[in-house]
Amino acid sequence: MDTASASVPNNDILHMVAPYNPIPDMFIPIKYRDIIPPDPIYDNFGSFIIPGSREWFTYMYQLDLNTRDERLEKADDAKFAARIAELNAASEATKLHNKQLQEEYSQEMQTLRIQKDARVQNLAIYHNTSTKHVKYRQRQASDLTEWNKTYHMVMTNSQRPTLSKYQKKKKKKLLQLKIDSFFINYPNVSAPLQLKHDTKCSPFDYKDNILPTDPYTSDDTKEIETHPLK
Repeated sequence: MDTASASVPNNDILHMVAPYNPIPDMFIPIKYRDIIPPDPIYDNFGSFIIPGSREWFTYMYQLDLNTRDERLEKADDAKFAARIAELNAASEATKLHNKQLQEEYSQEMQTLRIQKDARVQNLAIYHNTSTKHVKYRQRQASDLTEWNKTYHMVMTNSQRPTLSKYQKKKKKKLLQLKIDSFFINYPNVSAPLQLKHDTKCSPFDYKDNILPTDPYTSDDTKEIETHPLK
């Protein structure tokens, strides 16, 4: 056993030369950088090809020609797979976004329904009726207000006579002459003492619905609208 072998532990490997470096320390074309074999290269005769030598560039040129189609196909497959993955991710993101929007819409509609029910309940309490008849009470209040407003406008803006006293006397005298002439020509006609007016009112028609003279009132409405102190 020699001295060099004796000084090295049994579990360690003693390298007598530098580790193999497949990439030479020189300019290498870009098309060769991804296809450099990691293991040592030998020619058909078993001779070692030194990285960076003329034979090495010849070998790399031939290797590039032989593997170009395969590498292009792999590159296209990788691009296609990446595009498919991107589309799938976008589709999943869209589904999640639509689901989130649908949930938010459902929550918003539920909130609006709750608010509407609460508002109707408050209106029913305000009008001292049930939620079933609150719309009818609101329409009644609105119609009565509109009718009062119309009556007020008609009465305040009614046309007033603008005749002078002389014109009034002249008109009254002319009317009296016509009346006297009528009774002279028709002596058998007696003047009526009063005019009879038709005081019957037609049934109240509310939005194409004629209310009955004896409308039905439910028990719950009677209970709510009871006024014992009146």
